[in-house]
Order: sequence, then structure tokens, then C-alpha cells
Amino acid sequence: MTAVVPMLEDSLVWQTTGHLAETAISALVDGEGALLPEQAVQHAVSCSECSERVGLAALFALEVTDALRVPSAAREHAVTPLPVTLPALSLVLALVAGAPLLATLQASSPAHVLARLARLIAHAVQALRAPGVAELTWLAAALLVGAGVLVARGATRARAHGGGGLA
Repeated sequence: MTAVVPMLEDSLVWQTTGHLAETAISALVDGEGALLPEQAVQHAVSCSECSERVGLAALFALEVTDALRVPSAAREHAVTPLPVTLPALSLVLALVAGAPLLATLQASSPAHVLARLARLIAHAVQALRAPGVAELTWLAAALLVGAGVLVARGATRARAHGGGGLA
């Protein structure tokens, strides 16, 4: 027993000019030629205007399909780089900005705190076995926090000695 495929009405197949309607062109492009009468399929082949319209519609469908595929394929294969430049520049800026105040602190204080902080980070990285870039990000963040603590301590000491804090 074969299924009966319904045919499109003539008003959906033909324009008043005798050429194929957009519905018929779409049916051909979509591979649904069975919805059209045989003479409509033959007309699409023999009429240069309709044949060109079918070709353009097919090319447009391919372009749309490709355009829809590219973002999903790009998302699957895209590797978003971790931000390394900005944290590194922030660290350098924080250290440069805090350098004058760090120089006024007691001799062993800043070096001792930074060395201890670096050792702590190294042990944490070994324990977590984090990938290389993540280590740099955590190191930069920890050094920024450490530099902030040192600057805050220096400002507190300067106020305590009548210096008025940071200028």
C-alpha cells in the first residue's frame, strides 16, 4: 500500500504570468517536488526564468544553512584565551604605584610578606595541580592583594606617626 502524496493547489503552483509561484520554487528547493504536478517540474527545467529562480533560491538556502552552522561550529572549536595581559599590567601598575610607600616601610616587612605570599601560592599551585595559565592568574591576584595589604599597613603607620596617610 503506497501513501498518497497531496498535490499543491494550482493557485500555489502558478503565477498569473504562467511562471512558477514562490511556493512551487520553495517546494523544488526543499526537495518536495512530489507536491507539484509533473508539468510544473518540467516547466522549472525548461523555463530559463523559473530555472534561474530555483537556482537562486537553492543558493540562498545553502548560504542560510552555512550561516547558521558557522556560529555553532565556532562555539564548539573556539578556545577563549584567559586574560593574562590585563592582570599582569594591573600587577605591575600596583607595584609601581606602591613602590614609594613600600620603600618607607620597615626594612624586612615588604620583602618578608611578599616572599611568604609567593611560597604560599607555590604550595597551593602544587596541591591543586592547576594548569599553567591559571597559576599566573592566581599569582597576579594574590600579589595584588598582598601589595594592597602592604600599602594599607604603610598608610596606617604613616597616620600613626602623624604623616596623615597617603598624599
